[in-house]
Amino acid sequence: MKNLYFIPISTKSIYLKLVACSMILIFLTNGLEAQTAIDSLRLATNAMKIPTSSILGIWKPVDTSLKKLEFVKHGPYVMIKVDSQPAGYTFTVENDSVYVNGVMANWPPYDCILILKDETTLEINYFQYFDKVPNIVKYKKE
Repeated sequence: MKNLYFIPISTKSIYLKLVACSMILIFLTNGLEAQTAIDSLRLATNAMKIPTSSILGIWKPVDTSLKKLEFVKHGPYVMIKVDSQPAGYTFTVENDSVYVNGVMANWPPYDCILILKDETTLEINYFQYFDKVPNIVKYKKE
């Protein structure tokens, strides 16, 4: 009777398995490094708030190729809308202020941080899971 548990292993299959494992490790390492950078920024701004009245309304991008954003209050949250449609990012409201850290319902989640430079200038730092630096977009209040 033949040994059913014996599977011949070629050098080629060992090489392919090593390459696959290496790629997975590289992928995970880069993702964890990027996420650590984002998490440290998020923790640094975790308790920061902006007055809700300062953020509500329509904001036009400085880069005219982008679309306008509208911040609207929706229950215990402030949402971003683009072309009157929810853009997915939500920010928690507490009393008369909104937390600057927003999140999009996605896995892995997309994060963004609002930075109100002055009453008419807003900067949004958008983060995606594997990005080490944010995509920064500046807006002016309309």
